[in-house]
Amino acid sequence: MLPKKNTSPKLENEKKEIKMRSEEFQIKFSGKARCSLKRIPFEWQTRIENAIECLMQSPFYGRKMWKKFQNKRRLKLWPYRIIYEVDEKNRIIFILNIAQRGNMLICPK
Repeated sequence: MLPKKNTSPKLENEKKEIKMRSEEFQIKFSGKARCSLKRIPFEWQTRIENAIECLMQSPFYGRKMWKKFQNKRRLKLWPYRIIYEVDEKNRIIFILNIAQRGNMLICPK
């Protein structure tokens, strides 16, 4: 039997945190998303910005879309939706649109 390694949980958590920071994705907004974010009331803007920051650490949290929008994902933040694409190779999240469900218009690539 091998001896157990003597590592504290605190040290383990610090290692994980450092690893997560280095694995964060970059965020890029489309012109449409940037414009629509400006039109949203301020209290919702801060909530949406917080949700987007969370996406930097876990970009696949949002649900996959289907049919003609297969490469896109959506994150619901009632009453708004954040539509985005993830580029794993370059570690970039493209925010395509932020709008309420009824006002959502997306053009597939």
